[in-house]
Amino acid sequence: MWEFIAGASTIQVIAVAVFIGATLASIGVYFNKIVIGKAVRAIVAAGADSPESAKTLEDLGLSRSFFVRNALKSRSVLRKYVYEADDRIIALPDGSSYFERDGAIDLTSARFYISEENRVRAEVRYAGKGSDLFVLILSIVVYFGVAWAIVVVFPLLINFWNSFVTG
Repeated sequence: MWEFIAGASTIQVIAVAVFIGATLASIGVYFNKIVIGKAVRAIVAAGADSPESAKTLEDLGLSRSFFVRNALKSRSVLRKYVYEADDRIIALPDGSSYFERDGAIDLTSARFYISEENRVRAEVRYAGKGSDLFVLILSIVVYFGVAWAIVVVFPLLINFWNSFVTG
């Protein structure tokens, strides 16, 4: 690895770094849409759209999901859309809202819901459509192909062109 970095041009190192970054970003998006999105889809399917209709993780069938439980802790991104029945909701003039909470959430008894105004935004952000394993693998293969072309093929083409011009 260090031999590659020492002998590579700047563009080649950048290409490899972009490949690694794009791959990690794709995996992160896939994870959010499939694993965390499961919570959004379960809450919407259960019709939990108010504190009165809020459901526990047990009711939603998500009580064993470590990632969902972690994502529902205070101040996570998912909590922008998913409220707990005991949250104090504060509406902002632009139509958005946020929550305030006095203490930690007891995830075994907490009841969660997605308000009607947040439902569409949550569904769009965590929609599972277009995020299957095939798309993830295909995007990683495409990223690899582009990085390979920059690291291997372009230097060969540049050397060929230089030998043709100076030849």
